[in-house]
Amino acid sequence: MNSQQPVKVGLFGIGLDTYWPQFEGLKENLLGYQKQVNERLQSFGAEVVDAGLADNPILSRSVGDRSCGAKAFLDQWSKAGPAHHCAIGVGHVADTLEKLASLLGSPFRKIT
Repeated sequence: MNSQQPVKVGLFGIGLDTYWPQFEGLKENLLGYQKQVNERLQSFGAEVVDAGLADNPILSRSVGDRSCGAKAFLDQWSKAGPAHHCAIGVGHVADTLEKLASLLGSPFRKIT
């Protein structure tokens, strides 16, 4: 890869629209966190494709179509129905995700 080219990062948020009327400010907070992550990635020189917030099955399909390769994940997620908690098996990429979390100043917990 040419070191002159920026890294392209697909970014999307996941929520559950059922909660928005129940918890005032929750959606806005999530969007704010997503904006912070976007800005932080850009500050490292990344080209960020922000596909928005997937908070229902219809939007998750739309977000998947716009985000760098996330379509398969979002398709699977939307078929299972939106969830408000998510655990991801990271296997061989755990170290990379831990480094990314550190760069973003985000907590990272590895459960084995």
